Amino acid sequence: MTLGAAKAALREPAKARRATLHQALAATAPPAVRDAFLATPALAAEVVAGRSASGYWPIASELDPRPLLTHLHECGLVCGLPATVAPRSPLAFRRWTPQTALVAAGYGTMAPPDSAPTLTPELVLVPLLAVDRRGMRLGYGAGYYDMSLRALRARGRVVAVGLAYSGQMIDAVPAGDGDERLDWLVSEHGAVRFEADAE
Repeated sequence: MTLGAAKAALREPAKARRATLHQALAATAPPAVRDAFLATPALAAEVVAGRSASGYWPIASELDPRPLLTHLHECGLVCGLPATVAPRSPLAFRRWTPQTALVAAGYGTMAPPDSAPTLTPELVLVPLLAVDRRGMRLGYGAGYYDMSLRALRARGRVVAVGLAYSGQMIDAVPAGDGDERLDWLVSEHGAVRFEADAE
């Protein structure tokens, strides 16, 4: 089985699992994730006024990052949301505040308009379908986050934090050279740090 086929075989079960978790936890998990992020010293240390962070606008059964993103904004971070600008190209990260009027940004997501200033985030909150204990993430298959994280890491330090329900952790996500590892996962049960040499 090819890598692409192995990933594709996991996506529908992962979507179904996440949808079930979302039904039970959609109201309680987002504030719990915010609190778990802030209660983790290494992550709380990233909350510094003037630094930059990107969230995402949730679609379908993705865990809602907005309680955390709003808190980061209130702490003085320069916040943004990602937008798809071209196929097989990294995402653009556009400046966001809670008052920003959003527009459709592809794939059902919302983002600030083209006219919004862009930023280079140092902290990236990442949605996912599934994740394993190495920090390898299963997404929707277009590769935008992998391309974006690779481009950001080539420019300097960036912290990639997956946000998910704890039940989205699986034994293994098929991964290749083009897949970027998350640094952290934060769920309603707390934060997990992934080590680069984890097996």
